[in-house]
Amino acid sequence: MRSAICTGVTLLALAGCTTRPDDAYEPNDDPAQATVLELGAAIQARANQGNPDYFAVVAEAGTRLRLELRDLGLEDCPAFTLIDPAGAVLFKDGRARCRRIGAPEVHDPRVSFEIEAGVAYRFALPVETSGVHVLRIDEGSNADNIAPYSWDYEILALAGR
Repeated sequence: MRSAICTGVTLLALAGCTTRPDDAYEPNDDPAQATVLELGAAIQARANQGNPDYFAVVAEAGTRLRLELRDLGLEDCPAFTLIDPAGAVLFKDGRARCRRIGAPEVHDPRVSFEIEAGVAYRFALPVETSGVHVLRIDEGSNADNIAPYSWDYEILALAGR
């Protein structure tokens, strides 16, 4: 799937939209196709509106899993869903648009979620059962966006005692 962006109404009228390509990790649009993260190795990716990104990380019981997503540019309107090895949702944003207003739809009290506005999003949680944790990223929108939003980010997974 490809995403388009227009820089303004004039550009839209004169030349149409330019295309923002997907990142090299596509297709990673569902848990079965999730991009596997290697602990300690950051990767750079792009989330395009309407095209969710899934990442998987294996963590051992008794460790503390940390996921950090650093903003590398563009619209920065992500919504997150974090799933444990048993398939339980530990965190899920409860919004459909770009602004973070109100509480998440699901927020397990064991999960720490921090926002450093315009810089990073951070998750931390104790791993109780060894296995694959999955993070879903959905790029949001604004009420007036002309074309789908995109967000460039770096994602890093760490696990330690």
